Amino acid sequence: MTMDTGENRSDPRRSSMYAVVVEVEGRRIAGKIRDYSDHGCRLRLDEPLRTQNGPITVMRGDASMPGTVAWQDGKSIGVRFPHGVPDAMFAPSFKRSSSDRWLR
Repeated sequence: MTMDTGENRSDPRRSSMYAVVVEVEGRRIAGKIRDYSDHGCRLRLDEPLRTQNGPITVMRGDASMPGTVAWQDGKSIGVRFPHGVPDAMFAPSFKRSSSDRWLR
C-alpha cells in the first residue's frame, strides 16, 4: 500500500507494522517499521535514541540492514539505506536471495 503524505518523493512509501530491533552506539532498541520506501524507512522505537544522526542497523528476523539515521522526532526516526531496501525484506515471510549480499 502506498501512503500519500503530500510530499514530493522519488520513492513511494508502503505502510507496515513489522517488529524490528535497531542497534545504534552499542544499544539495542525494539520498535516497529511504520512505513518504508526503496531507500529508507520510518520507525517508531520503544525509547528515543541518544544520538541525532549516524550509523544504525535495523534487524528483522535473521537479517540486518545497515543505514544512517536521517532525522529524529522523539521516538520516531527516519533511516536511510545506502544499498536500497528489497521488497522481500518487508514481506510477511521473507527469504534472502544471493543478490541481497549486503544483508548480514
